Amino acid sequence: MRGSIAKRGDRYMARVDLPRGEGGERRQRTRSFKTRREAEEWVARTVAEVANGYTTTDTTTERYLAKWLEAVRGTVRARTAENYAANVGRLVGRIGKTPLGKLTPLEIQHALSELPREWAPATRRDVYKVLHVALRQAVGWGLIPRDPSAGVKPPPLTQRELVVWTEEEAARFLAAAERNHHHALFRLALATGMRQGELLGLRWQDVNFEARALYVRHSLTWPSKQAPRLEEPKTRGSRRKIPLDSATVDVLRTHRKRQLAARLAAGAAWEDHDLVFPNPTGGFMRKKSLGQNMRPICREAGVPVIRFHDLRHTHATLLLRAGVSPKVVAERLGHTSIKMTLDTYSHVLPDMQEAAVRALEEVFRGRA
Repeated sequence: MRGSIAKRGDRYMARVDLPRGEGGERRQRTRSFKTRREAEEWVARTVAEVANGYTTTDTTTERYLAKWLEAVRGTVRARTAENYAANVGRLVGRIGKTPLGKLTPLEIQHALSELPREWAPATRRDVYKVLHVALRQAVGWGLIPRDPSAGVKPPPLTQRELVVWTEEEAARFLAAAERNHHHALFRLALATGMRQGELLGLRWQDVNFEARALYVRHSLTWPSKQAPRLEEPKTRGSRRKIPLDSATVDVLRTHRKRQLAARLAAGAAWEDHDLVFPNPTGGFMRKKSLGQNMRPICREAGVPVIRFHDLRHTHATLLLRAGVSPKVVAERLGHTSIKMTLDTYSHVLPDMQEAAVRALEEVFRGRA
């Protein structure tokens, strides 16, 4: 497959030889351009398109996105690939029929504006991000000269108002949860701020009782239509050591003794994954079971009903209000940067500012 460019007067004639037809006839594609650069871009793009078995002039955006999903599926985590496919599906009905080479920023902007308003802001933003990644790859593959989504204004990402407990409410919840078989799990969630997958993927070999610390080395994931499995953390910051308070260590020791008794009672039915928080037979726990267990305990304790993930937010908020450095909080949470921590918990900053002013008043009063 070859391409060539020849100047004809004040124009540049570009030509690409196509595979011969079924009868052996010669086929070509030609176009005229004002500049040599435009002609070179077109030749490179057309050669790449033909090599991939389709062209952007007659291939729909839907078909390209399907091929892109196939190409990236083996390069990302299974859960990430599922999220990519879900977000492509949310947008493909609005721009899928448009030829890839004719997709414009205006059409993408209009499609994004039509996404249902009831969707979470993060979901709407993720739809744009996935399309942007896919179209940027199309540029890299030489299928289109530029990314039409680059000129699009992403959907606004409004911060969800966090619902967290006070220190007194957290204590009341834990007191009410003492009779629940997930007590140790709730305790560790509030004491460490670990993500749900990290807690359910925690193994006993990752807990050091003597050093009063645990190590986040895996996370439990639930790929669609597949068995749950342990995966390594996505980022370096997520793979971390978290020191524990002595009371939480005692709760974990008691929990381990009860688990050993349950394991002996289960006998051969026990699945040995070395999990700190398995299901009743030692296997991986279901994703939705924790939220279902929390609601009645919240009502009994007389505290606001929150999501399991909000235990993580409560942990961070309590530490920040207690004057713990945001950098330390970011390390405990496994955030990639302190900026992420400050952006997420900006509601705590006014309280911290007031505390700083009071501290300065004490300093200056002592020197007066």
